[in-house]
Amino acid sequence: MVAKIASLAAVVACCVAPTRAATDFSQPSVFRVERVVDGDTIALRNGQRVRLVQIDTPEVYFGVECYGPQASAAAKQLLPPVTRV
Repeated sequence: MVAKIASLAAVVACCVAPTRAATDFSQPSVFRVERVVDGDTIALRNGQRVRLVQIDTPEVYFGVECYGPQASAAAKQLLPPVTRV
């Protein structure tokens, strides 16, 4: 479980880092999860929405796809609110 969270945190960091200025990479960034949007997308407390790289889960919006709710539940278990990423 811890390894999965660490892997997801690394993916999120890679997704968020490019939004910062190119000269501001001296300090690592830490963000907090606001909520899980669905199985492959999270919202951060700073207002950014991050799509998790190389994770493609069934949708739960605009028509629920098979296993979409289960994918969202798994993401919520791995990345609960206030998780540091």
